[in-house]
Amino acid sequence: TDVTNERVALTQERERWISERGALLDERDGTMKASSELQSSYDSLAKEMITLESEMHKKMQSILESKESEIDRLARLLGSSESALDNLDSALRSKEDKIQTMSKIIEE
Repeated sequence: TDVTNERVALTQERERWISERGALLDERDGTMKASSELQSSYDSLAKEMITLESEMHKKMQSILESKESEIDRLARLLGSSESALDNLDSALRSKEDKIQTMSKIIEE
C-alpha cells in the first residue's frame, strides 16, 4: 500500500508537471505571437515613417524652390527699380544742370 500510495502521488505529480508544462508552452506561444504582432506593427510604422519623411522632404524642397524663385524675382525687381532710380537721378541732374545754365545765361 505504501508503494501504491507512492505511485499515486508520483502519478499525480507527473500529471501536475505535464499540466504546468502545457500552461508554460501556451504562455510561450502567446508571447511569441504577441512578439510577432509587435514586430509587424513596428515594421509597418517604420515604413510609414519613411513615407512621411519622404513626403515632408518633397514638400520642403518644393517650398524652398518656390521661395528661391520668389527671391530671384524680387531681386530682379529690385535691380530694375535701382536702375530706374539711377535713370531718374541722372535725368534730375541733367535738368538741374540745364536750370543752372539757364540761370547763368539769365544773370549775364
